[in-house]
Parts: sequence; C-alpha cells; structure tokens
Amino acid sequence: MKISTTHMSRLGTIAVLGALGLVATGCSGAVSDDTKVLTVSVPRSEGHSLSMVMKGWAEEIETATDNGITFEFNYDSALCPEGDAVECIGSGRADSGQSSPAWEPAKFPLTTVGEVGFASADVAAVTKAVNALADESEEIQSEYANQNQKLLFFTALNPLIVATSRQVDTLADLRNLSLRTPGVWPKIAEPLGVAPVAMPQTEQYESIQRGVIDGTVTTLDGALEGSLFEVAPYYGAIGEYVGSNIIASFTMNADVYENLSEDERAAVDKASDTVVAAWYSDYLAPENERVCEVLRDEGATVSTIGTDEEAESWVAAARKATEDNWKAGAAGAIGDPDAMIARFRELVDQNVGDAGGPVNGVQTCIGGPGTPRP
Repeated sequence: MKISTTHMSRLGTIAVLGALGLVATGCSGAVSDDTKVLTVSVPRSEGHSLSMVMKGWAEEIETATDNGITFEFNYDSALCPEGDAVECIGSGRADSGQSSPAWEPAKFPLTTVGEVGFASADVAAVTKAVNALADESEEIQSEYANQNQKLLFFTALNPLIVATSRQVDTLADLRNLSLRTPGVWPKIAEPLGVAPVAMPQTEQYESIQRGVIDGTVTTLDGALEGSLFEVAPYYGAIGEYVGSNIIASFTMNADVYENLSEDERAAVDKASDTVVAAWYSDYLAPENERVCEVLRDEGATVSTIGTDEEAESWVAAARKATEDNWKAGAAGAIGDPDAMIARFRELVDQNVGDAGGPVNGVQTCIGGPGTPRP
C-alpha cells in the first residue's frame, strides 16, 4: 500500500506500508520508501489526447528520476470537477492536473489571449506560440502563481466545428440558427447572425433532439461524446476561419513543485518542454485519425462551410469583437494589451511550418492539408 501526496505537508519522502507496491494507474515500477507519489487530475477519459499527453509527461519524469517520482492518475474529473479544477490544484487536493483559462477567465485575463483566435489553424504553431509567450511574460506566470500553481505547459486544440441537425453549406445558412456557443464563441458567432445559446454541454444532445436548439459549437472529439452524431450528424469547419483558439493548461501545485529537489524540478521542466514539441504529432494527430474514422463509420460528415470571399467581412468583424472582448478583460492587468496580442500573433507566425499534411483535425477529416486558415 502506498500513500499519495495531495498537499505540501504530505510531500517529501513517502512512507510505504508493507512490501513494495505498484502505482495504481498502470505506471510501471516499484514504489520504494523514497518514492514521491503525486496525484494527477484530468477531466477527460484515459484514452483522450489531453490525458495521454500528461501520461507521456509523467512517464518521462518517472524515467528521469528513476521512479523517484511516480504519478497516480484520476480521470473523468473524478478528483477535481471540471469547473473546480483551478482551486483543486491550487489548494493541493490534486498535486497536478489539467484545466483551461476559459473555465475561469476572471482569474486568467492575460492567459486567455490564446483564445482571441484568428491567428492560425496550425495547432502545433499555436501551441508553441502560447508556451513561448508564457515563458517571456511574467504577467502570465503571475496569474498562475496567484492561484498557487506552477504553470507547466499549454496545448492548443483543434479549431472548433459547428454540429447541426441539418446540412449547412454556406455561412449564410447559419443565419438565425440557435447554437450552443461556449467561451468567447458568442462574440465570433453573432456577426454571422447566429443566435448564441448558453447551455451546459450535458444538455446539448436532448436540446438538439427536441428542436430547442439547431446545433452546437464543439470540438471534433465532442462530436463523439454522448453520441452527439445521432442528433447532429453534420459538421461544418467554421473554426478553420477562426483558427485554433481553445487552450488547455497543465499545472502543478506550487508548494509541491517547490518542495521537489533541484534535479526533480529540472526533470519536470524538461518533460514539459518535450511534450509541447510533440503535442500535435504524437498525441493529437493520432486521435484525430481515430475520431474521423469513427465519424465516417457513423455516417457523419465533416465539410468546409462557405468560401474565403464569403467569410471576409465576418472574419473582420469577429476578429475585432474577440480582440475588444479580451482587451476589456485585460485592461487592468497589463499596460498595453494590443502589444500582447501582436506578440502572440508574431510568435504564431514564427512557428507556422509546412507539416506536409493536415495540421488539425478538421483537415484530417476532410482529407487534405489545404492552407491553414485564417
């Protein structure tokens, strides 16, 4: 039997009762009297890309420390409810885990610059850019320090899609449709004439089925969750115009991090850098292939909505709306919010490259790389 840490007072040498045990999560290796067992909270299932990237991060640390640190994973928000993840990690109920600045934007007014969008649909480029921006921004790092957390790394997600109960071919077809719109997406959808609806994700299936709403803005894997494809089998790549603008954050309780040895902290930092570089190619791309295959088997379709010419005026209006919305929230946290937006976009441009194939899940499903929008 082992005792896992959930707070600074329990971090250090972990007393293991009885004989050597195995980490309950399947991370291999014996647990000795000197092993530090850290709890990890992730909101998704064990096989989800966001869970897998943190498992890859943990395995690298275990190897680097010769199992001096091991990890106990808790999936599906079992340890930290999704909306409570920031407090859960900061208070030490979980030693580390995944959340998103979009869940509590008031606590992360600067970090949410990654959600302004209209930078690139290249997921790897946006991921590298938001991490580089955080590395050079003391203000962003302070937002996590204020929550008693050590920021480990960010990952950007696929551009969002519109899931509808009937086929939509043009942007004009979206006018007057009622769509569940998460996060900043009401600002993006309103210039299209969409009627945005605030609604928990758990209610979207029944609401579409009953005709309460016409569809939802969701992630590619969200099209599979709860069998959403049964009531909304048409998926439009509207997010390709917006680019990747959903950010997941991975953090560690600050007290836990500071009480690691210097070598252990170095192992944590190195592992964080490693998974940032490998996020799209090693974790998200394989999941995209799997999700696209399942959607095709279920009879769902993913297609591009509209044309660049049709989107031009909408993109200009939506980009301004998201920037103005972010700047209003960031006004008291930084002196020149325009400069931070410009720097973020500059870093994205520096990291956009020729991937030789799809750079996000939508392009994977459609069947070709195309040119990353916007």
